Amino acid sequence: MFLAILCANALLAQVQWTRYSKNPVLDTGSRGTWDSASVSEPCVIFDGVMYKMWYIGFDGSVYRIGYATSPDGIAWIKSLDNPVLDTGKTGTWEDVWISAPSVLFDGNTYRMWYNGYDGGHWRIGYATSSDGVIWEKHLANPVLNLGPGGAWDQIHVFDPTVVFHDNIYEMWYSGDDDSNNRIGYATSTDGIVWKKHPNNPVLDVGPGGAFDHIYADISNVIINKGAYEMWYVGEADTDPSNNRIGYAASFDGIVWKKYPGNPVLDIGKSGSWDDMHVSRPSVIFDGDDYKMWYCGHDGSRWGIGYATSPYSNISLFTKGDVDGDGVITSKDAILALSISISIIVPSEYQRWAADMNSDGKIRSDDVILILQKASGLAALGIENMRFSALLQNFPNPFNPETWIPYQLKEDCEVNIRIFDISGNMIREFALGFRPAGTYTSRGKALYWDGRNSTGEPVANGVYFYTIHAGDFRATRKMVISQ
Repeated sequence: MFLAILCANALLAQVQWTRYSKNPVLDTGSRGTWDSASVSEPCVIFDGVMYKMWYIGFDGSVYRIGYATSPDGIAWIKSLDNPVLDTGKTGTWEDVWISAPSVLFDGNTYRMWYNGYDGGHWRIGYATSSDGVIWEKHLANPVLNLGPGGAWDQIHVFDPTVVFHDNIYEMWYSGDDDSNNRIGYATSTDGIVWKKHPNNPVLDVGPGGAFDHIYADISNVIINKGAYEMWYVGEADTDPSNNRIGYAASFDGIVWKKYPGNPVLDIGKSGSWDDMHVSRPSVIFDGDDYKMWYCGHDGSRWGIGYATSPYSNISLFTKGDVDGDGVITSKDAILALSISISIIVPSEYQRWAADMNSDGKIRSDDVILILQKASGLAALGIENMRFSALLQNFPNPFNPETWIPYQLKEDCEVNIRIFDISGNMIREFALGFRPAGTYTSRGKALYWDGRNSTGEPVANGVYFYTIHAGDFRATRKMVISQ
């Protein structure tokens, strides 16, 4: 549903954002309406035809959740049924305010995780809908509760962002210990019963003077090909009256690396609609550009704006930097050697960084390449080497269409085959002679419409795809889901 690109040589950062010139794209309602005082905290999805937004409306007394649609992500029409989700009955965990929706759509059901406030604590609840308008709250709410006394999330848990990946729901949420806000991680098989990660928080506040020294919270995460991208809100001790948006990336959703040039979206110019705060980003990737909806504040009210970012090649991680410290040394080669002979079990990032030739295995040739980089042997052309690679299809899971990206180190004949879980070949693509280069965009990657060789749609389930490109062979897994 949401896309991020992982190339063979670096995890890329989407950090250059351009605001829409006519922001805000969603403003407050008329006097006396449920969202007359402010609109904020957007969550946007795209179903292939229409952009759909769930957002917070405030009438000066109560925060509630509304719904709007748009053909282009800029011109929005609010639902006549707003608000579509209201506060709970008196005495419940959400009887004062509700906010911060995070919505997924699987083709049949809309699933929403949201904040509820009882006057003392924020907690996270869950609701479902068949149309995105009429919602049914789960009877066991809240589904994510406060941590125990003394925990980093003992006071509040709030602002969830949820993705569905490899048949698991993954949630990043904000926690408050009455001192700092940080970001934690939890997983669930059904979206209802959640297990918090033992090493929470997974994204901490920055050092003194950093833009996120006091708070690092209110995140949005997208995922593809094992790569995670996060946009989050920071607040500094040097200017506690301003929120700004930063960026971080991860290979496993747990160990994150912040962009050193944060924040990536700063407050607007003096006198603009967002000159006090920019907050609560919601980001999607359409295959070419990243699109962000965010809320801005001018000192009197919140509105919702729009910004775009082209796919960029700014690297946060580098092949060979196995320990992730930003430099390649003999220590990285030792770690790669330890991985190759199974002395240590690597993280997803360590495995990626140590696999220098991107063949899916970590062997002595990878160790040698790391040593060459550490020694600065530029004469060997290591910095400019191109490797053949079969990358993860996108989107994944998918239904019914997907794209299979790949990279070629040399000119060669290319053949890609798709197999079912029993090993039966269901489709073959003889792509012919292809020049060396990258085939990762929708216009260059292999397109598959989810049909077999006779033109019939294949069943939901796990499939494998292989590439034969010269001497290069590789296999990956993909999932078709409803």
